[in-house]
Amino acid sequence: MPVSAAGRVLLIASPDRLLRHRLVADATADNRDVTSVASCTDLVHAVATCGHALVVLDDRLVEANLCGLVQEVIRHGPGVLVMTSDGSELNVVLLMELGADDVVVRPFSIRELNARIRAILRRRLPAPPADTVDGPISLNEESRLVILHGRQLHIPRLEFAVLHALQARHGEPVPRAVLLDECWPCTAVRRPEYVNAVIRRLRVRLEDRPSEPQHLVMVRGKGYALRA
Repeated sequence: MPVSAAGRVLLIASPDRLLRHRLVADATADNRDVTSVASCTDLVHAVATCGHALVVLDDRLVEANLCGLVQEVIRHGPGVLVMTSDGSELNVVLLMELGADDVVVRPFSIRELNARIRAILRRRLPAPPADTVDGPISLNEESRLVILHGRQLHIPRLEFAVLHALQARHGEPVPRAVLLDECWPCTAVRRPEYVNAVIRRLRVRLEDRPSEPQHLVMVRGKGYALRA
């Protein structure tokens, strides 16, 4: 069954309650449609009926035949990211050859895991058209071009990434932590004030009155939003 555009986006399958709750909370902050299961039976039922884009599968969910479970999930259409304690080359290569999109070996950080989840979803979810239009601001990802009221602007990669992440939420606020995870390189130092600095630079470029922004607005307690 192919992944449906109307289906759920992310399924977390793990017997670890705390891990499930953390990943669900992070995905919700990303405005992702996410569910979680704690058993193989619930996992198989969910992938057969809900049309997920990606399953994050904890190998502790199954005592034997992990490979068979991965194949069963893939047969229904979703991508699979496997969390495993077996970091041997044989195990990782086998899972990848079976069709897993990625394999994350314990111990790992939640930040690393979230970055890998987002990378897979960017590949698997339908991409927006090259020209993304939202009110007076248009973006062209390929050329990193911003069109503002018909005026063309080339902006630095990081500023473009932040603007694109905001526009993809269609006016919903995006927390600083989410912008840091999505837009900053994995190896870079990430601090909330870095997001503030990029927003200030974008306001200077895009707002008629940067001190009284109409488009790049702060929503108290929730983050930044791009409004028409």
